[in-house]
Amino acid sequence: MSVALLPLKLLLLALDFLIMALTFGWVKALKKLLSGPPVRSVPAYDDPTHRTHPESAGGKLLSDAGPGIESVYDLSKKCFATYASRNAMGARVFKGWKVPKKVKEFEPEIQWKTYGQVEKEVLKFGAGGPRGGG
Repeated sequence: MSVALLPLKLLLLALDFLIMALTFGWVKALKKLLSGPPVRSVPAYDDPTHRTHPESAGGKLLSDAGPGIESVYDLSKKCFATYASRNAMGARVFKGWKVPKKVKEFEPEIQWKTYGQVEKEVLKFGAGGPRGGG
């Protein structure tokens, strides 16, 4: 490289540095350089096969759901008690596939389960009862 082009090279380098400094593009690059890999989950309850969000480790909810509610189980109990007579889950009978378009076809009528019915099934499942987990 010739000595005659050295001032132009220095001017362009200074201009590039000035633009980078003014637009703060270096902040994002520095943050990425200094931060480690993102933590997406951590082992829960000393069990490496069960993972959870780092902020909810130890069974704590990520947001406040009300007084006396510290777990999903507490929240479920409150909802089952508060909305026992309301519709919770609906299902339709699967009739089959429509052949030309491969579209699922269902009965039009929805069969609803109330929160009270769902609570009974949840408790049976947790206890390993009939039609439950065991």
